[in-house]
Amino acid sequence: MALVLYQGPAENPLASAAGIGGSKEGTTFVGLSNQGATCYLNGLLQTLFMTPEFRKAIFTWNYNPEKDGAEEFCIPLQLQRLFGLLQLSSERAVSTVALTHSFGWEGSEVFQQQDVQELTRVLFDALEETFKGTAVENIIDDLYAGELIDYLRCLDVDYQSERVDKFLDFSLAIVPFGSDTPMHSLTECIEMYLRPEILDGDNKYYAEKYDQKVDAIKGLKFGKLPQIMSVQLKRFVYDFSGPSIVQKKLNDVVKFPMILDMNKYVAGAAAANASSADPSEASHATNNEFEKFLVKQIDLLKAGRGGSGVGTTDSEAVGTTKPANHITNPFDIDEIDGINDVAQVQGSAPLISEPADYDDSFGTGLVTATVVTTTGVTITDITPTDTTDAPTQPPQDSSAEDAGTVAYESMSRQEVAELVAQRGEWVYELYAVLIHSGVINGGHYYAYIKDLSSQRWWNFNDSSVTSIDEAVVREAWGSNKLATMPGFFGTRGQSCANAYMLMYRKVSKNLSNTSPSTSLSLTGNAEDLLSELPTVTDEMVPLYIRQLVEEEKKKEEERRRAAEEERKKLKVKVFFNGSDHIVHTTRTTTYKEFLAQLWEKFELRSHLGEALDRYLANRKEIEAVATAAQDLVPHEEASSVTTDLEDVQVHFPTSSAEPSSADSAPVAATGLTVTNFTDTPCLDLVRLRNYNFYTHVKSDVFDVATAGDKTLDALFFNDFRMYLLETRDGSEEWEEYFADGISLVVVEYDEESKGFKDGRSLRVRRDATVGDIRKLVARWVTYPLERIRLMKLTNCGHNDAQLDLLFNDAASLREDLRAYDGYKLHVEESAADGTADCKSYEAFLLARNTIDIRINRPPDATFDVSMKIDLRWTVDKLRAVISKELGL
Repeated sequence: MALVLYQGPAENPLASAAGIGGSKEGTTFVGLSNQGATCYLNGLLQTLFMTPEFRKAIFTWNYNPEKDGAEEFCIPLQLQRLFGLLQLSSERAVSTVALTHSFGWEGSEVFQQQDVQELTRVLFDALEETFKGTAVENIIDDLYAGELIDYLRCLDVDYQSERVDKFLDFSLAIVPFGSDTPMHSLTECIEMYLRPEILDGDNKYYAEKYDQKVDAIKGLKFGKLPQIMSVQLKRFVYDFSGPSIVQKKLNDVVKFPMILDMNKYVAGAAAANASSADPSEASHATNNEFEKFLVKQIDLLKAGRGGSGVGTTDSEAVGTTKPANHITNPFDIDEIDGINDVAQVQGSAPLISEPADYDDSFGTGLVTATVVTTTGVTITDITPTDTTDAPTQPPQDSSAEDAGTVAYESMSRQEVAELVAQRGEWVYELYAVLIHSGVINGGHYYAYIKDLSSQRWWNFNDSSVTSIDEAVVREAWGSNKLATMPGFFGTRGQSCANAYMLMYRKVSKNLSNTSPSTSLSLTGNAEDLLSELPTVTDEMVPLYIRQLVEEEKKKEEERRRAAEEERKKLKVKVFFNGSDHIVHTTRTTTYKEFLAQLWEKFELRSHLGEALDRYLANRKEIEAVATAAQDLVPHEEASSVTTDLEDVQVHFPTSSAEPSSADSAPVAATGLTVTNFTDTPCLDLVRLRNYNFYTHVKSDVFDVATAGDKTLDALFFNDFRMYLLETRDGSEEWEEYFADGISLVVVEYDEESKGFKDGRSLRVRRDATVGDIRKLVARWVTYPLERIRLMKLTNCGHNDAQLDLLFNDAASLREDLRAYDGYKLHVEESAADGTADCKSYEAFLLARNTIDIRINRPPDATFDVSMKIDLRWTVDKLRAVISKELGL
């Protein structure tokens, strides 16, 4: 296809980024279809889409066929199209087939779950390669790249070395290597990640410049954090404890905050509260918590040199009893000022102490969290308030040298600004949580993502996108509680749905280059410190995608209209005159119109014959009287004369007959029109009712007087149910229908055929008696009431049946006979002399034991002779009957 490319401005896509778009007014977001096992990919793609800076960069990029290759294998182009559909489409979900095809996935790949972190890196590599030489060349580094410093510092001599590496994400261990106890929070995981390694004893570092081995520390520190910080929790690990190495999933609780202060972990972070400190101190490069922390570690290591603790490893220290002031490992990052944080790492005392009333069921979540810093100073977190309230007072300044803050509930924009002013620029807000539900060998992936413009969380679960509460996000911490898991034996285990990747975004502006004279304090406006919330409007979507979406919307509208027309079609099964018929109509057809359609289809004018002629003649006389009455009596009296007449005459739409002026005169009193009755359906002579073809039970009646103007859809007509078309002679009334009654089937014995006639359905009151049934049967049988014999025949096998003669007319159908819908009774004429022989009994047994068989005519092997036999016959009789049939 020809591409009409959107010629966006050649600028840094972050420069004019201003709240997240895509959340159209009154609608939700668009989901992604699962191709088989691509739920992990769907979660990642939705996270990238909900990162507005990344989405804007994708829309800004222009496809160059000479440079970027074929369209179908150009990953940025297919990603651009997908993002365009996610933003503009009105569908519930869109497909990722084109994108995965550009990956080179042809078949089995979409049924294999892959590592999300590795997939992200491969995708970013492909984008960076394509983006070279374009306006978005550095978008990946601008958003996701940070600096990780691998350092080594000698303690005995003045020597240190550093190597700066770029990182796009980092992985945190939940269970440290060599330990069996998991970390309890994200901050614990980060501090374990940054915990330095002690080079002493036999493992001293050789300082080549001084030609000697010296004690040293070696570790990692953050030089700079990215705009979007991607953190992976190592839920999937190898278990070395058993006889063989196996892989397992860790479902332990790892609490992650909504607001994360990373200032204490960044080596180059500027000092907090620069405005209130001495300018010379504010400008000092190492005047921050992390550097002071390391200096203190070195001092403690020098003070403890020569003691028994020097050179002691963590694994040796675990589980040993130590004096309160004894430092087994003086350079333990978590063991300072008498705080045995080795024990904390092992799980006895988490870094974040919870309120006494904290419920691990995540019903309410934490309001405040108390952080125990490495100096032993306790700092209480800011308690978030509702965003509609007035700005709260700034957090009180603490005299502690080291402090850290986390918030497990969302904070208002003003509160976040106050936190930045107090602590520094490296404050992050959680906006995406990727979740795995299942076990190591299989499961399902989905994502909780925040719409930053509305501050609402959404559950992106493949094609389903639903709004959720923040408390639901906290459930992704995991759970240590036992719960009954699906299985044959009700296996109990830990909850298996928990977070494995977290996405945080920096909330402040880039203040790394802030001059000493620039104040970090809040001046009353949160926007002075916080970055603007980016937006991506529909106009930013490339033109060719907008045109593609508009074309697809038109096609979808045509498909919807066609589907609606198809949905309106109705095939009604109508049973009439001994056979069933299919009548095509629409669901919007009224009941009156449908009866008129049946009138013509089944030629009911001819079917009713002379009975209809008599009925029409009688109606003409009645209407003639009504017409004459208009001139003789006032309007009110004319109305009372004709009040019993119903307006049941309608014209069939296809009829070409027009009533003559002589035969058409308005009857003002009744609303009736005197018409040419010969061409007009008489709807009061026909009706439909529900009908069971197999039991011959007639049930609910559709009365034209009450249901005539209702559509068939409103009357719940469908393609599966059968409807009985009934007609009546104008001289008789409809059989009364009792809504709460009992439907019986009455079968009459036929003297001529020595068998039974077709059963007739009879609806009676629930309190009806045998005598009531006898009177109703007398209406259609040809013998008098006193000779009607009612009976109940019950099959008891091939050779027997139970016969119950119903002589007691006072017996109740419900109480005595226990009758129910479909209850079958047999009727016959009793003998005039009163003899008790029952012909129906013999006919019933014969019907139950008669079968059809096919036999061959020797020597021909074709079974072309059919005959009926009685299962009660002996073999000799069967042989004789067959011989007679074949003339043998």
